[in-house]
Amino acid sequence: MRSRRDSPHRTVVVLSPLVKVTWNMKVKVMEEYPLFCADGSSTEQLASPVLLGPLDHIAQHFVPISVAFVYRRGESRIVMDDKDNTPRIDQLGAGGKLFSATCCDLLEAFEAVGEDDEPGSKPRLIVTNLPGGGNALLPPFDPSGAGMTRDPILSVQHTRFACGGVAIGICIRHIFCDAGGFFQLVRDLAELYRALRAFENGLIDNENEVKLSKPPHIRSFMEELHDMTLEERQEALQFQPVGFKLSPEVESAAAATNKLIPAPVTGRVLRFSSSELAALKAEANANNNGKPLSTFCALAAHIWLSIYRARVRLCEASMALASQVSPQILLSVNLRSRNQLRDVPPQYFPNAVFSAVLSVPTAQLLDAPLSTAAALIRDGTQPQAPTEMLKALHWIAAQPDKRRVQPCCNYEKEGVFVTQWSKFDMYQGASFEVPPALVAQPFTSSSLYDGLTCLMATEDQLRQSMDSAGVTTGSIDVNLALKEPVWTILDQDESFRRHRGCRSAVASIAPRSYFSSVRTPQSPNDPVIADAANFAVDQLRALSDSGIYTTLSLSKIHAAATELGDFHYVIHLQVALASPYFRSKRQVEDFEMMVLESKPRIEECASGKFNATRSIAIDEFPEMDEDAIENFWIKMVEERRQRRRELFEQWEREGELADGGGKQDHVESSEEKTVEKVTKTLTLDELQAMPTKQLRQLLATPESTAPLRAAISAILDERLTLLEQREETLNNQPINLHRDEL
Repeated sequence: MRSRRDSPHRTVVVLSPLVKVTWNMKVKVMEEYPLFCADGSSTEQLASPVLLGPLDHIAQHFVPISVAFVYRRGESRIVMDDKDNTPRIDQLGAGGKLFSATCCDLLEAFEAVGEDDEPGSKPRLIVTNLPGGGNALLPPFDPSGAGMTRDPILSVQHTRFACGGVAIGICIRHIFCDAGGFFQLVRDLAELYRALRAFENGLIDNENEVKLSKPPHIRSFMEELHDMTLEERQEALQFQPVGFKLSPEVESAAAATNKLIPAPVTGRVLRFSSSELAALKAEANANNNGKPLSTFCALAAHIWLSIYRARVRLCEASMALASQVSPQILLSVNLRSRNQLRDVPPQYFPNAVFSAVLSVPTAQLLDAPLSTAAALIRDGTQPQAPTEMLKALHWIAAQPDKRRVQPCCNYEKEGVFVTQWSKFDMYQGASFEVPPALVAQPFTSSSLYDGLTCLMATEDQLRQSMDSAGVTTGSIDVNLALKEPVWTILDQDESFRRHRGCRSAVASIAPRSYFSSVRTPQSPNDPVIADAANFAVDQLRALSDSGIYTTLSLSKIHAAATELGDFHYVIHLQVALASPYFRSKRQVEDFEMMVLESKPRIEECASGKFNATRSIAIDEFPEMDEDAIENFWIKMVEERRQRRRELFEQWEREGELADGGGKQDHVESSEEKTVEKVTKTLTLDELQAMPTKQLRQLLATPESTAPLRAAISAILDERLTLLEQREETLNNQPINLHRDEL
């Protein structure tokens, strides 16, 4: 794409007051550019106007798909048909819009340790900490009917931080595509960017080779139904589809937009770790006798139950009837992966989602175990017969007013609305020059809808193999919007995050039906096998002292089998691991591994409380390049030395505060006098004779006084200086570090 600032089609976007106030805090828009296709022949091949299909008709034009891609420094308008309100794109080639903005702060200023992170975790980027809660990184969006006909289809905002980091905010109206199409668009943009850079650097000779390896399919499925005959319409209207209904009245766009901002609703990002997800999945499958329940079913059911019970408690506290609380849940189902639209080609860009609505009796859900609710979600999202889905699309296309078509969901009552984005390639596909440090959906006026839940992938996806895309192996960020009184109850509900902080003590590598005394082959594409393989690689990554194993990633699962051992449930794996630092200089090498889970002891079976633990075994450990190992050792020592310096500075500041302002002459006294005072209890020789670990423990004791900490810090600082001198000596020689020397 290219920009044409002198184009007569340039559009001026009117920003809402809320957006203006938010942006003026940290982020300032410097420029805006119309965007056009660089090759005019691409648009000439398309029919004009562009007709949208039935699955697009039921999407909302005032709902955006807006995502901010944050990178560390590393380097057509919509027209509604006058007859039946069918949306279409006119003015083909009118272009998108690019906004250029800057932020005066460093990207690191928005990092923090999340409330759900494990102790000792490093600070990370969290969307709610970004300027304007992340909204300042998104291009302006007007959800009104005027904005629909005036504003560009695609808007992009490029924001540069003071440190050189970059955020790319992309916004497109939901009526044109769903999340699957959106992330496909991002992958395509990243591929074109990398190809252009390769051409600029001389890696590609011909500019004509700068093109997509798999071009998108942008024609809407069954768009030809727009020209149905009268007889075809009458026949299609005889069918009553499952999951859709006609609303009695059509609201104005302004009224519908206003309903998207119920107050007061607060959005939070809850991080569920891989161990917490595994524990929920194990709990859901514990009493499950049917088809295994996925991580999505377990997590969605847990959120559904927790929110419903919190709302019931809120009603009871206000003396209202608990029966007024709706037990409904709406789940977005991606039809691409369900083989329900057989004629949909690969790389399909427009909408291909179906909303499954589940509603059960109040008494059935209130006291239901997790396994029951998860099974309801599993069964309620099963694929429909392709013929039934095609009839439903004909029924939508035949409606005289498309605005009346809605999912069978009572939006007047509170519910839970779950959409799963974590299965999409959110991180690896968005690599322009470097992979993103954060991909997040900020809470906007349209996403602050009570009960709206979006499951987002995290940076853990960067460690996931491409073969296991769509399988949950890392943590998940749950973007959840709820009324503040409901949040208050959830915060007090210990069962809501009952598995938070759990380790491998609560785990289940697979449903017990997978195991028998005979070694049984399993499909490498089985989500259970992919989960076990990624667990094994995660454990292996932590086993090297130098940290070089952190470069290992799962490339492919060749074969797998399960077996019931004497003391363990065992999954045998033949996998290919990738790393740029293998001694063999190959990028990928094959290994045989086992994932084991301990069987419960007799007394645990009797009590019903299992203490299952996971472990791994590997035939031969990966052999890494010796020079690379030494470089990793040096890097590790440098990082430890920096952390130690920061710790010393912290101790010194604490000592100054503890001594108080009235003891300045004591603080300014010589180090020898300070040590002499300390050695009234411990002599200097005794302190010098103590190992470093013991000195650090002594520093952490409550009885440690400021003078004692000063003396110990002086000793540790001297040892650090000796270590630095030793490293300088080694750097002047051929480097051959040994672990016992460090």
